[in-house]
Amino acid sequence: MAGLCATACVTDPADDEVGQSEQYVRVCADGPTVAGIDVSKWQGQIDWDAVAADGIEFAFIRVSHGLEIYDEWFEYNWAEAKRVGIIRGVYQYFAPSQDARAQAQFLLDNMGPLEVGDLPPVIDVEQSDGESPATIMTKLHDWSDEVETALGVKPFIYTAKYFWQDGVGAPSDFVDHPLWVANYGVDCPLIADPWPRWTVWQYTSSGSVSGISGNVDRNEFNGTMDDLLALTKQDEAQPDPIPVPDPDPSPDPKPDPQPNSDPGTNPPAITSGCSTTGGNAGTMAALALIGLVALRRRRD
Repeated sequence: MAGLCATACVTDPADDEVGQSEQYVRVCADGPTVAGIDVSKWQGQIDWDAVAADGIEFAFIRVSHGLEIYDEWFEYNWAEAKRVGIIRGVYQYFAPSQDARAQAQFLLDNMGPLEVGDLPPVIDVEQSDGESPATIMTKLHDWSDEVETALGVKPFIYTAKYFWQDGVGAPSDFVDHPLWVANYGVDCPLIADPWPRWTVWQYTSSGSVSGISGNVDRNEFNGTMDDLLALTKQDEAQPDPIPVPDPDPSPDPKPDPQPNSDPGTNPPAITSGCSTTGGNAGTMAALALIGLVALRRRRD
């Protein structure tokens, strides 16, 4: 479903059904796209080998709905996607009535460290829980700040045009975050203001993929595989090895230290046998001279 970047401004017929009439903008892909899915417990047990064989290159995997509903298939799906070589990312269905920082920490605790090849986490913004747009925006900041501080990446924002507009107030605060936009049954999606383009588009909730029983959400990444990989955590630079000095091939011989190295106070001891030291040779010569003198005296 790739296409050249295009926009159109017309009245959306769907708006008339809810008493609205306004201009809207559809934005197509810049060019090539990459196929992906997103999954949760509603897909049950997934055969991830079959999913990979069906051409799926990336998958977003739900960890929880707020703080109260942990997705029981998350751990399995998270590990299996990695095993088969599918680029993975974690998402959390955001509950605005609950503590935002606690929700972010819940995601971080369950996903573990962001590994090389993982996509940034996603906050799924599609319900208000009765909270005002200003409150939701403030809590989105809290959640995003918590994740970015912990992982050093800007998380994705998942939303749809009209919820972002009416439920959150279409703030520009998150325009530097990647946009994952939902819009079904169209050739190109409605863009959520004020983003100029989308990064991921969820184009159906009734897709079919090998290895998954029943319907599954299908997505496209706006770019090439290289572009997708550039969004993932990169391999950390390896530190230069500490150089080990080569041993000296011909070290100078060093004599064992003597108890006292002053020859004036500690002359070499006289030993039995031949010695090549100058001190011992002189001593032996003196003793020989004394013996010769004594012999002559006896003869005299």
